[in-house]
Amino acid sequence: MSSRKYNLLMCDSIERFRFMERLACGLGKSSALVVTGEPLVALKCIRKNIKFHFISSWGRHKKTESVPREFYDSIEFLNGAISKKQCDKDALSSLLTFRYLFKKYSISCAVIWNGQQLLARSIAYVAKENGVKTVFLELSNFNNKLFANHLGVNANSSIAKNVESLDKLEDVSEQLHLKWVEQYQIDKERPLPQARINRKNQIESILNRTFKFLLKGNGLRTFSIKELLNKSQKVSDYFLFDDAHLEKPFAFLPLQVSSDTQLKLHSDFDNCQAIEEAVKVAKAKNLELLVKLHPAEQDQSEIKK
Repeated sequence: MSSRKYNLLMCDSIERFRFMERLACGLGKSSALVVTGEPLVALKCIRKNIKFHFISSWGRHKKTESVPREFYDSIEFLNGAISKKQCDKDALSSLLTFRYLFKKYSISCAVIWNGQQLLARSIAYVAKENGVKTVFLELSNFNNKLFANHLGVNANSSIAKNVESLDKLEDVSEQLHLKWVEQYQIDKERPLPQARINRKNQIESILNRTFKFLLKGNGLRTFSIKELLNKSQKVSDYFLFDDAHLEKPFAFLPLQVSSDTQLKLHSDFDNCQAIEEAVKVAKAKNLELLVKLHPAEQDQSEIKK
C-alpha cells in the first residue's frame, strides 16, 4: 500500500469533472485520485495531470459471489437504463476494482456524488468494508451552494435522520436574511443550469458514450431514440401552459424530475400520483390547483401524461 494519503473522487459524468477538477486542485493534485467509467473524463484527467483510474466492466470476479441487495436500488437499474445482467456484471467488477484500489492506495476519504448510482454504491460499500470515511455531495436548492453530508443526501442525510439538528444552528440577523431573500428571488428568475440545452455538452456526451461502448466503461446505459429526442430539444417549449392567477388563494404543487432518486427511492408517489393527491387536497379546501413542471424535466412522455 502507498504511504501517501489519497482522497478518492468519484466522477460519473463529464459535467461533474469541472467540479472535481477544482476539488482536486484545492485538495492538492498529488493527493487526489479520480475514479471514473467515462472515457472523456479519463482523457481530461490526463490533460490536467490528475491521477485517475478508469473503471471498466472487464474485471473478473468470483462466480459464487452474489450481488449485494442494495445494488438493485441503483438509479440506473430502477430507471431501466441497464439490465439486471449488466447490473450484476458492473456491480461485481466494480467491487473487485475498488477492493484492489483501497488495498493499493491509502484512501483517507471517498468523495461521492449523490450516492445512488451503481458506481457510487460500489465505492460506499468498499469504503465501509475498509472503515474509510465518506462525503456525499449533491446540488443544493440555493445558487452557489453545495450540499455535503457524511451519511448521504436527501432522505439519507444525517439531517433527514435528525431534523432537530437544524435547531442547533446559529440564527442569522433579519437584515442578512432579507438580503438573502432578495438575491434568492433574483436567482429564481433565471433558468436552472441543468435546464439549459448546451450543444457542446451534447456532442461530448455522444462521443463519450461511443468510446465508453468500445472500452466497456462501467455503467454503460442502454441507448434509446427516446433519450436522443429528449436531449435534442427543450420539450416544455412544445406544450401550452395556462397562466397562473396568483391573486386568488391556491394550492401549489411543484413537480420533481420523473427519473430523479427523490421519486424513485424516497417517495411513495410518482408525479402523476402526486397530482391526483393534490387534486383531492385542493378540492377539499376549495382551492385552485397550480402544478409546476420541473424546469429540468426532459421526458416527453412524462410531460404528456
